[in-house]
Amino acid sequence: MAAAIAGQDAVVSCLGSNKGMKKSTELQEMTKNIIAGMEAHGMKRIVYTASAGIHQELTGVSGKLMMTMLKNALVDHGAAVEQIRSHGLNYTITRPMGLTNGEFTGKYRETAEGVPEKSMSIPRADVAHFIVKALDDPRYENRSIGLAT
Repeated sequence: MAAAIAGQDAVVSCLGSNKGMKKSTELQEMTKNIIAGMEAHGMKRIVYTASAGIHQELTGVSGKLMMTMLKNALVDHGAAVEQIRSHGLNYTITRPMGLTNGEFTGKYRETAEGVPEKSMSIPRADVAHFIVKALDDPRYENRSIGLAT
């Protein structure tokens, strides 16, 4: 990981786990390696894509059901996010609602508290747009942002 980070300005992490619904520390372990690589090269900036629900912010019956179904992945993402925060990095955590393969809209909504209301999804292309935007915008430093269309 350190070799891949050498000479870069920032890390963008869009990791997912292949463990499905099973308990796993896979995301935590990968994030630990990313952090070690960043520290080896004095890098501070990271944008980490987690998932809506890591802060128990999904409401209503469907939100609670979703957090129950994704419990293990949310725990793993949450622990990875805590590692990032505890290492004094300049982070932005993205918390997208359900990812789709839809076309880029450029009309997504952002919130630092909870998740955008009345939406269940966001195209991956819109999440990517936000990530690029957040990399250079100090308004997103050391923040966790919920995203949805």
